[in-house]
Amino acid sequence: MHALRVFAEFQLTGDREVSFNNQEISSKAFLRQHILEHAADLGGEGEWAFLLNVEVLGKRDGKLVRYEYTSSHPARAEWGTTATARVTGIPASIGAQKLARGEVARVGVVAPEICFEPQVFFQELSRRGIIIKEHVETSE
Repeated sequence: MHALRVFAEFQLTGDREVSFNNQEISSKAFLRQHILEHAADLGGEGEWAFLLNVEVLGKRDGKLVRYEYTSSHPARAEWGTTATARVTGIPASIGAQKLARGEVARVGVVAPEICFEPQVFFQELSRRGIIIKEHVETSE
């Protein structure tokens, strides 16, 4: 998460081009290619193609709490270039199936976490190869 913030602060995540060795290159394209070629095994669990990281900060019972959720999926050798489509389509499919079966807590235009119990949803994702890891930190 820190790296992404730094990249954004230095305007490296947009389509801005820079001149390097007499050639115009996109900073975002360079970062993506560098990560895929040299840092894909950074987590030690094989190559990845899609990463989702959510960080929530707040207070609970008067204490500062930080929740971090990170997704992972099968290696590129298994999912190939379809990782983004699967990580997008699988949760949508689970949601649609739950709606069809009437497994919703509320109806209307509301956030998904209000409609579906998150841990049950995460279990369904896991059954389909998408793993959600939770990390919680509490401080005074």
